[in-house]
Formats: sequence, C-alpha cells, structure tokens
Amino acid sequence: MARPKPAGHPLIIRMDYEMKMRGVSDEEMATALRIKLRTLQDRRKHPERFRLPELERMEAKLKVPLDELRGKNVECKRA
Repeated sequence: MARPKPAGHPLIIRMDYEMKMRGVSDEEMATALRIKLRTLQDRRKHPERFRLPELERMEAKLKVPLDELRGKNVECKRA
C-alpha cells in the first residue's frame, strides 16, 4: 500500500502557488532573492534555512505580505 505524500512546508506551498499564479520561474525567483538557483532548490528542501532578507525580497517579488508567506510558527535566520 502506498504511503500518502507528506504535507509540504506552508512557506514552500505558498511560494510555489504564488510563483505559478504570477508566472515567475525558479530562475527569476533566485535572481530576485539574490541567490543561485541551486541555493533556491536547497531552500525548498530546507525552508528553515531561508534568511530574513531573502524572505523580504520574496515578499516584494510576489507582492504577498511576509506574515502570509511564512504562515504560523515559521522561524527564519537573521543574515
């Protein structure tokens, strides 16, 4: 019997949704966050590694308030 797929991290689910709705590619998002594409891929696997400046740039790019992106009880590292 197949296991159900675990629920994703709220930040990643919201980020992916907003990127899709706005037609933002991974490359565009990485550029907006001022990180390499590989780093963005790593952040998707480990969202707790996002730094506050990256989240603020994501907020600006996606035009979604940071609190909505982060969801409840999501920690972020200071730069």
